[in-house]
Amino acid sequence: MIQNQLRDDITLWALFYVAALIKIFIECRVYKIIQGNYLGIQLWHLLVPGVLLASVAAPPLGPLLTAIRGLYS
Repeated sequence: MIQNQLRDDITLWALFYVAALIKIFIECRVYKIIQGNYLGIQLWHLLVPGVLLASVAAPPLGPLLTAIRGLYS
């Protein structure tokens, strides 16, 4: 119940960080909005979802994470 909701929230935050990583990449490469060295920004946006997803990977899984896993099974 509450544990499942927390796992789903953490999963959604991880997906948010992945979307931010893609957005930053597009802004740097395509639109040239961000100038200079953006490697640190992208490393951060890879590290955070990795840690978040690792923290929710342990069973029991919430409904959202179970549905996401079902897509790849």
